Amino acid sequence: MIGRPEVARAREGWQRSRRREETEAEGSLRQNAAFRRQGASPGPTICCRLKAAFGSLWLLMMMSSSGCLSLSRPLPPVNLQEPGWSVHQGQAVWKLPNSAHDIAGDVLLATGPGERSFVQFSKSPFPLVIGQTTSNRWQVEFPPQHKRYAGPGSPPKRLIWLYLGRVMAGKAPPPSWTWRDSEGTWRLENPATGEALEGFFSQ
Repeated sequence: MIGRPEVARAREGWQRSRRREETEAEGSLRQNAAFRRQGASPGPTICCRLKAAFGSLWLLMMMSSSGCLSLSRPLPPVNLQEPGWSVHQGQAVWKLPNSAHDIAGDVLLATGPGERSFVQFSKSPFPLVIGQTTSNRWQVEFPPQHKRYAGPGSPPKRLIWLYLGRVMAGKAPPPSWTWRDSEGTWRLENPATGEALEGFFSQ
């Protein structure tokens, strides 16, 4: 049974992150308007900061990955209406590595036949991360950067979104990562870098 206090705390954390992002965005807009009135260059918006954060994450992943990344033929699109797929939807907070930034958004996770999985993390109305895994391939897209990467075998451990389906299915997290699933809330975290995914599924 899902514990209501645990879910309520997870919802409150997600809502706090969203309110903080909205406050930052409003502050950036006011600051930029003031700069324009004074004829100065505007400061970075929250979108620019998110783009920089994604760039930093990708650089860290490239430096730490021992596998080869490729722009190989994309995996076929996932049809979640096909038999055998189990779909979960909810909210999550993504704390970026070595950063004060965190991003609250909506998460969709689906697991299917043949060890397939699909995950999408979105900040309405835009998807931020779209990933797929099969028994011997992986693929990830970063729509804000207009980039797609794929490779054979297991995903690089920096692509932690691609491991969410595996740990939810009871498999061990990658090295250096910890997993907790308690009374309806879950958390996947790397204590060394501070990166973490935390959330809950409402259905």
